[in-house]
Amino acid sequence: MLYELFQAADAGKKELFQRVWMCSNAMPVLPRSTTANLDRPQNPQRRFPSPVSMLILATGQFDELSAKLDISISTPISEKLSRLRALPAQTILDTMRTLKTSTFRATLDDNMISKDVFKRIHSGELAHRFAKRNMKILIGEVEHEEVMYALGAPTTQELLVPGLGNYYPSSVVAALMGHYEGLHDDVASTFIGIVTDVQVRATTRAFAQALVDGGVPEKDVLRYRISLPIKAEDEHLPPAHKEKFKGKVPHAFDFLHWWFVLHLWRRLMGGIANELGLRRRRIKRFGNGLVHLRRL
Repeated sequence: MLYELFQAADAGKKELFQRVWMCSNAMPVLPRSTTANLDRPQNPQRRFPSPVSMLILATGQFDELSAKLDISISTPISEKLSRLRALPAQTILDTMRTLKTSTFRATLDDNMISKDVFKRIHSGELAHRFAKRNMKILIGEVEHEEVMYALGAPTTQELLVPGLGNYYPSSVVAALMGHYEGLHDDVASTFIGIVTDVQVRATTRAFAQALVDGGVPEKDVLRYRISLPIKAEDEHLPPAHKEKFKGKVPHAFDFLHWWFVLHLWRRLMGGIANELGLRRRRIKRFGNGLVHLRRL
């Protein structure tokens, strides 16, 4: 959306969409820069890299992934990519979970992602362009966001910093830990509380408010909160997650609600007879896939 409203619009490119759905997420902080602080001395005792450069971090992650898959670091990039593409996707996913930093994030290249993102949001410039295009946004959350973030949550103080480092630059991690100090009883609860707030609850509210404050009509900012679980989800949950997820609406499970609403709309408009069967099969595949999820 940001690229569409700024870089693409300023380049005179064709408008691609008018409607936006932000599913239980908004942008909490700037990604690590590919250029900033390259000359800053690094403390080798740190357990998670400081924000020297996401490019350096990503390259290290890629090299580690390649090494674990028996691809030499000296192999040309094009050949590395070809060999990775030839591997089963599940092999790559399973290997990624063994990396020191298992989550691959976007980088602040000032091309696709601009360094002025938050300036544009809080100055009202984004809202002005959004309103001028007559765009609408669907943005919200589910009742039990924290249930999903509890999967793989660190349980010791030693693992808390690298756990949060999978989401945020180290400077932000330090600030968040200071802000949340004493608010939770244990490390796991602290991690879950921080990530749930910063990834979803605080950021979606702040973004919606920034749009309205910047001049977007309230009728075009469609907020939601889903609390009613779909029984069919419980029937197809894998055993490992059944007790934790049963009767709840965890992070990202609102996909199923929106698809069900779409099904009802299609039925009312003369939709296909086997739509519900398709949705049920999708729910089953989604439930079975949860066994592979560690962090979202």
